[in-house]
Amino acid sequence: MAFEIIPLTQAYPTSQFGESKWVAHLLAHTGVECFHATHFLLQSVQETMPIFSVHLSLMHKCIELLAKALVVGTDWSTTPKQHGHKVFEMMEKYKETIPVFAAIIADPVKKDHILQLEKAYFAVRYGEAYFSAHDKDVRESLSIAEELIDAYHNLTGVPLIPKHFATQTSLP
Repeated sequence: MAFEIIPLTQAYPTSQFGESKWVAHLLAHTGVECFHATHFLLQSVQETMPIFSVHLSLMHKCIELLAKALVVGTDWSTTPKQHGHKVFEMMEKYKETIPVFAAIIADPVKKDHILQLEKAYFAVRYGEAYFSAHDKDVRESLSIAEELIDAYHNLTGVPLIPKHFATQTSLP
């Protein structure tokens, strides 16, 4: 087998990795990695050709994982798998308890962006369409992702991006 997948609860049996807050933290950190990778690809486009399908996957995964981190961090009775890949549906369901979701849905540009991103993600994922995006569209995804990152930081106190560390006096 090329990959070995070891559940964290098995690798660290005395840890608390099975608890919802740790699941939320891991989702958030992976979402932030996708955020940084999307930034990197966007900056690289000037030197290479655009890689649209990679941008799409990274943007969707970034926003999806950050949204799931907020959901799991807020509602410890849920699991990330319960929500599949439908970001807008998840935001709609939790907009009353997660203010950033309500703000994104209330903004027609951001709402439409999430809906179009999700539609494109599924169409490309299942080989039904080709995707391309302008820099401004990628930047809009990054802007939404940063809102989610900030909301997670505000919820948990966990610093995720440099601006969070600048104001941090000690780790939570």
